Amino acid sequence: LESGTRRSRLRLLDRHWSTLLAQAWEDLCRQCLRGVDEASQLGKLGPWGPAGRWWKGAEPEWDIVCESLDGESLLLGEAKWSRKPFDARALDRALAALSSRPEPDLPPSFSKHRRVRALFVTSVEHRPRATPGGPLVVTADQLLAGPAA
Repeated sequence: LESGTRRSRLRLLDRHWSTLLAQAWEDLCRQCLRGVDEASQLGKLGPWGPAGRWWKGAEPEWDIVCESLDGESLLLGEAKWSRKPFDARALDRALAALSSRPEPDLPPSFSKHRRVRALFVTSVEHRPRATPGGPLVVTADQLLAGPAA
């Protein structure tokens, strides 16, 4: 970057910008999870401790894995970045993929935790209907709202 021209740096940034935004979105989701509004669907299942990523060999990666502070729930989340709001079709595909993803191979100490799957998206065109037992949809507005005053 230092030795490149302005034009070459802009081309490089353009080529990697979307990936950088997606990585930043994942990081933001993990960092803001602890302060999620207690009145939200996800907040009612918490409060949540520190979140991290999980991956092992060729198994599916999980962007967000987090234990509730009471030790009863385990959050398994996927963060999806998009410049545009997710339409119903894109949201349905992402929720189906999240629902069918195998759980991570975690230590036995997590075997009795209630599993909570959540899809973290920047925004949605229309609020999806909640499906009992299905993944939660968490938008940037909900995630960044913080605790109710």
